[in-house]
Amino acid sequence: MVRSLRALIGPRRGSDGPAPDRAAAPAQIGADAEDRAATYLAERGLSLVERNFRCRSGEIDLVMRDGECLVFVEVRLRRNGQYGSGAESVTHGKRRRFARAAEHYLL
Repeated sequence: MVRSLRALIGPRRGSDGPAPDRAAAPAQIGADAEDRAATYLAERGLSLVERNFRCRSGEIDLVMRDGECLVFVEVRLRRNGQYGSGAESVTHGKRRRFARAAEHYLL
């Protein structure tokens, strides 16, 4: 039984080979959510200016243009609403870092 289960789940960490890359899955899920958000906003007339702008102050997922206005977008994905909405997950500190990153972008 142990042998067949091990064949299904793969080698133990540090035994027969490297552990599977588990960080790639959440990163891909986040990238897909950003793609869907960019498409949704583009369908409503906004145009994409930049993705994943990073600076010392923080990160902005999407920078979009709506006419003459720049729109800074933070994409939040929740699998379910058990712990609140995506908007509710943005803390005061995250809002502060986001605002600083937007100011840095404008400079």
